[in-house]
Amino acid sequence: MTRGEMIAAAIYLPLHVLGVPIALNWLAGLVPAIAQMSNAELNILYYSVGLVYMLLLLRRFLRRSFDAALDAKGRFVLSIVGGYAADLALSFILSSLLLIFGLDLGNSPNNVAITSELSTDYGRIAVLSIALAPIVEEPLFRGLIFGGIRPKSRVLAYIVSAALFSLYHVWQYVALTGDFTLLIYCLLYVPVSVGLAWAYDRSGSIWSPMVMHAIINAVSLSVLQSGALGV
Repeated sequence: MTRGEMIAAAIYLPLHVLGVPIALNWLAGLVPAIAQMSNAELNILYYSVGLVYMLLLLRRFLRRSFDAALDAKGRFVLSIVGGYAADLALSFILSSLLLIFGLDLGNSPNNVAITSELSTDYGRIAVLSIALAPIVEEPLFRGLIFGGIRPKSRVLAYIVSAALFSLYHVWQYVALTGDFTLLIYCLLYVPVSVGLAWAYDRSGSIWSPMVMHAIINAVSLSVLQSGALGV
């Protein structure tokens, strides 16, 4: 990312985490059509705002990264495979450690919320998870945070990007319930956070973690749907 692109991404990060959700909540009190939207529809609106921002202000970064992926297709594919392998390996290690300590976390609050809506809003959730979320989240967490810290310390870049990405998927449930014990579910997102950062680090293209993110979300949705249907 150029300096200007990092500034643009840094401006949107707090807006994405806090500003846009607060604005949508405020608008829901004024606009009946928004108040009547399902949670999946609201999330599509939420991520659509981020998508427009990315395409307007970070389009050159996305284009350069796309060109970099095309210029090194083998490295691009291998970075995704390696990132996915890192995710699976770290998930296995984490599961083993949790088993040793007698901790059964089950599904994260985020997955529970998604599962409850799959039967009625599968199509919208699929669009949100597979198409929108990776395009919005990867430039922020991998492009900005990981990429911004990596020149100073690669290890710190992995730690900070993983910590913030994990917290991002849990904090709203802590805020809604006031139950800080839910923060333990951040652990479940550490493996995929590291894997996505690995994919970006190895490929030099933000499209690598974006594609990997989409694949992981597609697989997760399939698993959650199977569980919801009792398959």
